[in-house]
Amino acid sequence: MFPEKDEARYEDGELIFGEGALNTGMFRIKSGAVVLSKLAGGRILTLEVLRAGDVFGEINLLPGEPQPVSARAIGKTVLAVLDPKAMEARFLGLAQEMRDLFACLVGRLRKMTEIAAGANLLRREPRVSKAWFLCYDHPQGKADAETHDASSDGIFIKTPTPLDRGERFLLKLQLPGLDDPLEIESEVAWTRRWTENTKNFPQGMGVKFVNLPETARHALKKALWED
Repeated sequence: MFPEKDEARYEDGELIFGEGALNTGMFRIKSGAVVLSKLAGGRILTLEVLRAGDVFGEINLLPGEPQPVSARAIGKTVLAVLDPKAMEARFLGLAQEMRDLFACLVGRLRKMTEIAAGANLLRREPRVSKAWFLCYDHPQGKADAETHDASSDGIFIKTPTPLDRGERFLLKLQLPGLDDPLEIESEVAWTRRWTENTKNFPQGMGVKFVNLPETARHALKKALWED
């Protein structure tokens, strides 16, 4: 268990720490969610969405290292503030080789984040793990499937027979709590036809929504943040 010192509460959209901040502390999410983002090319790019049980701010273990990202609350969020002295003692209790390795990994991760942000490879909105049922037209007929993750910009559809990149089709997406599915014009952005890790990286296709109505976007956003 991580040693906890205090508890902090944040409202939706409230900043926990900003990019470049020092001595921010480390946190474990007790409830709610936290989005990690980075400013690049005048755009705020989403890196990851963290959920209950996740720990962040670990770069604080390295003295003088600024935070490479910003952290904001999604919805009402409760964080456990980890005891900095206890965490430092545990870190210093590691062999010097392990501490050096940790510093090396942090530096490498920072460099990879900078490269990805500079290349605009990161999504504007976070993808959230969701298993929603859907159907769409397939060359062999109607296909039923489910999502692996989703945002209000698009989804990843799990299927062993993805459509070709650039192909457009009408998607019928069934959201929890709605009687009728959303009908969304969609386009295949990329495909994954082979994988060794079917649980985390299943076969399928990344799909972006085309001309999504605001009513549908609102329904998607509402469903995304509901447990």
